[in-house]
Amino acid sequence: MTAEAIAAVVVALQFTAFGWRISREIAVGDEGRRTWLPMTDYLNILAMFGTVGWCWLCHCFPASSVMTPRRCSQLLLLSWVSTL
Repeated sequence: MTAEAIAAVVVALQFTAFGWRISREIAVGDEGRRTWLPMTDYLNILAMFGTVGWCWLCHCFPASSVMTPRRCSQLLLLSWVSTL
């Protein structure tokens, strides 16, 4: 499995988790109760952007010593853990 495929799965999981949360908040708002987003939802959004950005950098600069496959894998793992 390539890094691009893993990134696609991780971003899809993050997007799904955030979508469930937004759906719940819409239902709560329709009931007239106060809606809010906890800090973990903001972390999820940042992790989505971070995953896409980091994979984009890994793709654009494959020979760079900063963008190693190991660091790309570490970021993908961190992003996946943030969705839990």
